[in-house]
Formats: sequence, structure tokens, C-alpha cells
Amino acid sequence: MPRPDTNLGLLGGAQGVPVDVAEFIDATRFGRVHAMVTALCAFVALLDGYDTLAIAYAAPAIAEQWAMDASLFGPIFAAHGVGGIIGGVLIGAFADRKGRRVALCAATVLFGLAALATALATGFTQLLICRLLTGAGLAGALGNAISLVAEYSPLRIRTSVVSAMFSAFPLGGVVGGAVSAQMIQAWGWPSLFWVGGALPIALACLLAILLPESVKFLVAARSGPRRIAQVLNRLAGRRAFRGNETFTVTREAQATRSVRAIFAARHALNTVLLWIAFAINQVALTFAITWMPLMLHRAGIPLGRAIMASTLYTLAGIVGAITFARLADRAKSAWPVARAYLLSAPALGAIGFTASTVWLLFATVSVAGFFVVGVAVNLNPVAASVYPTAIRSTGVGWSLALKSVGGIAGGLAGSAMVSSNLSVAQLYLMAAIPIVLGAASLGSLVRRTTASEPRGADLAIPPGDAQ
Repeated sequence: MPRPDTNLGLLGGAQGVPVDVAEFIDATRFGRVHAMVTALCAFVALLDGYDTLAIAYAAPAIAEQWAMDASLFGPIFAAHGVGGIIGGVLIGAFADRKGRRVALCAATVLFGLAALATALATGFTQLLICRLLTGAGLAGALGNAISLVAEYSPLRIRTSVVSAMFSAFPLGGVVGGAVSAQMIQAWGWPSLFWVGGALPIALACLLAILLPESVKFLVAARSGPRRIAQVLNRLAGRRAFRGNETFTVTREAQATRSVRAIFAARHALNTVLLWIAFAINQVALTFAITWMPLMLHRAGIPLGRAIMASTLYTLAGIVGAITFARLADRAKSAWPVARAYLLSAPALGAIGFTASTVWLLFATVSVAGFFVVGVAVNLNPVAASVYPTAIRSTGVGWSLALKSVGGIAGGLAGSAMVSSNLSVAQLYLMAAIPIVLGAASLGSLVRRTTASEPRGADLAIPPGDAQ
């Protein structure tokens, strides 16, 4: 078959000419369509990150206004994780049947409406329900944003592009941290959620207008060749295909779009190892960042500085995410991410020993964020690379669901720890210990995936299929 980059004109025109869509995308330069898809999905991730951490920034003010014990926020933080499981699984499965684009738009609207409802909450139960619905929308949106960007990115830069897109997630937390203290002081804590609800709904309208469907999904779903050709022509920047070709995705086997597929013989152990890595990383991430403002504020640190510590943690994580992504792309392997995962254990454990000195706390928190958040961001392209197109959203969705299990555990563990007599140093040491298991799981997954070559049959779309 001719190389797409050099002989695009030869690919169109002849009836039934086979075109490998994956090979075509891998050979393209990163152009306008790639940038648009990545940017739109990055905006989703940005608002996702803002709405995820808005509750952590608002928690001290809510506790004071409602006279709530801080430990009661454990179930509220955990409800976000429960919603994440529901959204990751159901919306991921929906996306593998109906498409990434429509699922992403629906999930973005869902977490926007849930954020607006949070601003109107007047008690514990209402807040709990709102956070559950928010978590469902957030997980569903993230899973499909990751899948879309991964499926449009050339293989040689895929890890960097997905990680750069997902870096907008912690950036959303940074933006929230930078403005939340002032917004709460000026307009009260509900203002965080008015903003966090209106913007996603507006963004969903843009997604519906501008975002193309995943061309790999269209092939896997056996869409009409003319529709596939239109998308590929946008990528090529000219009319390279006429719609009478036979579009395939080799290297990826056709699979059933059920959860059974990610536990098929080829994927079962990889799925388990991936889930362990996701869940444990999220336990550490949730405990560190969600509880940080409350714990530091209760320890006597002013709310503004407590939020600043969380902001630095997240901001350093963005730097870590980009650093590890570039290292992974250069190594053509996820080994740099696995090694960073292991180093995140001592980095997180050190936080508790520096809490009494503000400048040292800020420095230690930044190092921990560099590793913990940096790893969290780069687990997403790892997940996207484990599964073929036909089950990618299901696989990524279930991985995000297990990530949400870690979020639940982190939220509830924080609640129990806040009620205990343990010192801050002991709390962070306990949170760091399980990271070693997560790092071992990711290392095993990387070893397995780098040792095996992808196998699979073509997903052929005959030129005569109806659109």
C-alpha cells in the first residue's frame, strides 16, 4: 500500500483500494485538525479539573457556614468517586457503541448541570448527590477525551499529545486554586460552582459544532466509507480520498464492545495490572490534594496558604506530566512513568515532616506533586495504548472507574485519619506505602506490553456499505 504522506493522491479513486487508517494517521504531520481535537479535549479536561477540586477549595467555607464536622466531607469526596465509577463504565460503554463525540458532549453537559446544582445545595444530602452526579459526568468526559486524542494522534508523539491534553486537568485545579480564595471571600463558596457549571455547558455546544468523530471508531463501527473519507480528507488538508476505498484498521482485532472483551485472554492480566496502578495512584492523589486544604487549615495555616499548597502541588504536577511524557516518547516506552511512580512514594511520605515550616512545606509539596500528579496524567496514554479501538473507550472507562475506586478509598481514608490521633507525618507515610505496589504493577504491565507484538485482523469497511 502506498505511504499516505507521500502518495495521498494514489489512495483515492480506485474502487476498493485498501487504506489502513491507523497507518495513515501515524504518517500524518500534526496539523490543524489534530490541534483542534487536542485543544477542545484539553478545555474539557481543564473544566474537569476545576470542578473536581472546587469542592476541596470550598470545603472549609462550607464546613464553617453549615457548622459541619470536617470528617463528614469524607463521604462527599467519596461520592465523587462513586459517580466516577458509574460514569466511567456506562458512558464508556455508550461511547463504544454510539461514538466518542456524542458521549463526550453528553458527559460535559452532565457535569456542568451537576455543578450548577451544587451551587444550590443547602445540606449534606443534596451536596452528596450533586457530587455523585458530577463525578459521573467528569469520568465519562475524561475517558472519551483521552480516547479521541489518542485515536487522532500519530503513534510517534501519542504519549506526549495525550499527556499534554490531560495536563489541562491539573491546570484546571491550579486555576481554581488561584481564584477560589478571592471568589469565596467576595461572593461566597457557591460562586465556584456557578462558574464551574456554566462554562462546561457552553463548551459542550462548541464540541457539538466543531469536534469530529474518531475516524478509527468510524472504521470499527463499520460506518460508510464516504463519511470516513471526509474525515481523512480533513486530516490530509485536501481531497485525498473519494469514499470508494476499503478502509481498515490493521494491528487491531475486531472485538465485542462489552466488559468481557477487556478480560479476554490477551487483555485480562494487563487489565488487572492497569487497574491496580490506577487505583493506588488515585488513593495517593486524592488523599494528598483533596484533604490538603482542610488538614492544613485545621493545623493553623491560613486558608489562602492552605489552598496555595494544593495549587503548588498541582502546578508542579503539570511540569512532571510533560517531563515524563517526553521521556516516555523518547524511550518509546512507559518505563520512565513506571520509575517515576516508584519515586512518588518517598516524595509523598516526606510532606508530613515539613508541615511546620511554610516554605519547606511548599517545596516538599511541589516535589510530591511533580511525581504523583505527573504519573497520574501519564497513566492515561498507557491505558489508551493497552486496548484496540473497538474496546478502547470501554477499557479506558473501566480504568477510570477503578481510578474512582481509589478516589473513594482516598476520600474515606482521609475522613478516618482526620478523626484519628495520628500526626501529619504518620498520615502521609501511611499514604505513601501502597504506592510501591502500584509501581510494581505498572512495571509488570510495561514489561508485558513491550515484550509482546500486537496481533489482530483487519477491520474492513467494504466500499458498498451504506452511510
